[in-house]
Order: sequence, then structure tokens, then C-alpha cells
Amino acid sequence: MNAGNCNNDSPFILNKTTGFIVMSRSNLPFDGYRFVVQTCDNPYNPIARRCSITTVAFARKANETVDNPRLDINVTESVTIDTYVAQLTCGGTGLTYKVIPNIAAVPFGVSPSGILKTTGVLDRENISTYEFLVQAYQYGQVKCNFNISINILDVNDNAPEFHPDIYILYFGNPTEKGLIVGTVLRSFVLYQRFIRGNQSC
Repeated sequence: MNAGNCNNDSPFILNKTTGFIVMSRSNLPFDGYRFVVQTCDNPYNPIARRCSITTVAFARKANETVDNPRLDINVTESVTIDTYVAQLTCGGTGLTYKVIPNIAAVPFGVSPSGILKTTGVLDRENISTYEFLVQAYQYGQVKCNFNISINILDVNDNAPEFHPDIYILYFGNPTEKGLIVGTVLRSFVLYQRFIRGNQSC
């Protein structure tokens, strides 16, 4: 059994005894291959030899797509552009990643190594949640799907307010150093002030 006209660059090796075809290297550059195999009996008697030939064709099998679990991620709206969000992992080599938004555009992108980053300004008052798909491609075929849900966390960008507007506090006489005589609330942040005589400090 011979390997037809296969040359030294062939990515396949033919075992002349068993007929097994074995790949000779990894990461084949093409999606299809074809060559001719000839088989003969009476290898030591060319006159009485009878031969047959066949064509062997190979085609790259499409990868099975892996659907990864949904990723729920919290991101603060104050982060800057190009901030790391998550690492997406899809096993294999030669991968490329692409964001498939469900709206016109999303302020997120994926690097060639699968790192999800911000690509725009986030504002929770405008959009509080982004849901989109990231696909990983290998040899032009979709290998992995990542369903992403990003919740934008609020950062208070409004001026602080006092509640109430006026505080009336009382203290005894004589006063004692370090005595807490009241609290002032400002937009959920607690402030303490000490009053001595007619002055505040």
C-alpha cells in the first residue's frame, strides 16, 4: 500500500501495512485535504501484481460550541475607560473574541486574550444594566458563547444635603471636654460636631 503522490510536506502519514492514516503535525493550516492511495498485492512480482486506487478526502470538522454559564458582574459607574472587568476563557489556540450587543453598542470590548474591559463611559442614570453575548471563534467557527450581564453600581454624583436644614443643640454648664452634644446628618454620612460656648469647632 503506497501513499500515492504524497510529498514530504503532507500532514498525514500512511502505514503501508495496516492502512492507518496518522496526522504528522498539529494545527493544520487548511480546512481540507485530498490525496490518492494505491494498494497492490504481490509486492515482489510486478508482472502479476494487481492494484487498486482510491481517493481519500479530509475536511475539518466544525468545533462543538460550548455555552458557558451566565456571568453576572458588578461594575461601578465611576470606573475609567480600559478598566478590567473579567477574564473570559475558551480552551484552544488561534482564538478571536467578539462582542455581540443586543443594542446598538455597549461600552465594553474584549482583547485577543479574552480580557473584558470597559470601552466607554458608564452612567447608571442612563443605563443600569448591560446584557450582551461574547463569542469566541476558532478557525472561523464559534467555539464558545459567553452570556454577560453587567450591573452598573451607583456612585452619588449629587451635592450633599443636610437633614434637617437647621439644627438646634443644647449643652449644659459647665461643659466637659470631649463631650458629644449632637450629630449632623449629611446624605447618609454621619458627622459629629463639638460645641463649646458660642463657638463651633
